[in-house]
Amino acid sequence: MLRNVAQEKVNIVSFLECIAFQNARWAMDNMNRQQYHLIFTSVIEWLDPDYPIGELVDFEEEFIPALQAFGYPDVHTVNSSWPGEPVSADCWPVLLGVLTWLVEKSIEGQHHLNSDDTLVVA
Repeated sequence: MLRNVAQEKVNIVSFLECIAFQNARWAMDNMNRQQYHLIFTSVIEWLDPDYPIGELVDFEEEFIPALQAFGYPDVHTVNSSWPGEPVSADCWPVLLGVLTWLVEKSIEGQHHLNSDDTLVVA
């Protein structure tokens, strides 16, 4: 199945805007280690406010354990050092896939709410 990277980015930005993430479009357009960390952490915190993200000094140390905790199916394809250079040609497709999966998981988690409370992502 071919990925539509542009649509994945649009979906992520739309979700981030729904959860009041500041400057979501700018963050996706200017991706770096800090922006990826902020986006990843924001989505994880939205999925589970009690999950202990951000407690370790090094983001890379908590990245893989967080993916495992939330059941990311392709965790074996992810290198823990990749969030340090998220726009590298080798790792960006996988890291974008991680964000896409987390956002989709977040949206699926909203199906138990009534239609007025459901997040709508274009």
